[in-house]
Amino acid sequence: WAVKATRRLYQEDTEADRFYKYVILARAAVEYVERFVGWERVKHLDLQEAYTVLALFFKRHPGARLTIHTPAPWGHPAFHRRFFRDEFGFEMAMEPVVLTELGLAMAAEGVVVSKKMVKLTCNTFPHHCHKIRPVTNAAEVPRWEHPGVSGVGSPEELRRAREAAKEEALRALGVEARGKVVISWARRLTHYKRPHFVLQLMEDVNRDAVFILGGRAHPNDHYGVEMMKKFREAAESMENVYYFPDLDVETARRIVWASDVWLFTPFSGWEASGTSFMKAGVNGVPSVASRDGAVTEVVKDGYNGWLFGEDRDRLLSLDSPDIDRREYDEFRKKVEEALDAYHSGRYWEVAYNAYRTFRDHFAMDRLFKDYGYL
Repeated sequence: WAVKATRRLYQEDTEADRFYKYVILARAAVEYVERFVGWERVKHLDLQEAYTVLALFFKRHPGARLTIHTPAPWGHPAFHRRFFRDEFGFEMAMEPVVLTELGLAMAAEGVVVSKKMVKLTCNTFPHHCHKIRPVTNAAEVPRWEHPGVSGVGSPEELRRAREAAKEEALRALGVEARGKVVISWARRLTHYKRPHFVLQLMEDVNRDAVFILGGRAHPNDHYGVEMMKKFREAAESMENVYYFPDLDVETARRIVWASDVWLFTPFSGWEASGTSFMKAGVNGVPSVASRDGAVTEVVKDGYNGWLFGEDRDRLLSLDSPDIDRREYDEFRKKVEEALDAYHSGRYWEVAYNAYRTFRDHFAMDRLFKDYGYL
């Protein structure tokens, strides 16, 4: 039963299956450290997402830090208090027991993955705000950059390097886009990331462009599964649309390298950080992005990318058609701006500015320093 229960993450049939799956994984993690590392050698115990908080029931540590990766409700899983009584013998005061609350109470520090997320998290857990700080997510530049763009020193050098990388990546993907601008949207398909924006854009943009779509949905996410179906239908019915549901690292890198304009469209307030726009930016591929996650820490409209929509610091309902309509109209205009820049040649200044500004702020070395590893 234990082997079967831990075979897949984030997909369970019952609350009991979910609870005991993460109890088993927590116990296994603690046992691993005890056997193969030694707790005397552990300075920081970084708990990534709330389920890992269960490890603290087996081993308390003064250097424990809880990293919260989403402001959304699903980032704060909860269980009936009876599970804690039956497994650990504790009569918990709260019902249900929220793991993020436990983690912030038991850990020395709480970490969120963008500067914007501090306010969102403090709004949910105001009594723990004093111990919450941001460590913005990053991308491992050597892993995601195309070798040809490494060390370029001007917009013209970037143009030559990017054009060669694009041709190579398009050939590897089997995408026909010779002489055309490539617009890409690739990540997990779920409502708050608004994949319906790119579906509408493909109908509305009257340009000679190729669209590359990528990503899958959680099997229980009905909206996301429906978007996968629509992505597939678009790729089958439109000659200029390609869909790659399986985003393994190699495919994801090739999509980035093949792209001219990256689309990053989350409903503002719901995206913790986002990393796809970072992976594009370190290659000198600018984004048309909503003002969410870590975007606003670096992207300046018209300088190293294009921004649209409101910068919201609270969770509004995703079913907000007035907001969606208003922000889609601005999104489409910004895509048109990006295409105008591409055809006029000014695009390469924006692309080079993205290349220069992203590689320091969104580098993994910076993240490691912020965490205190270096």
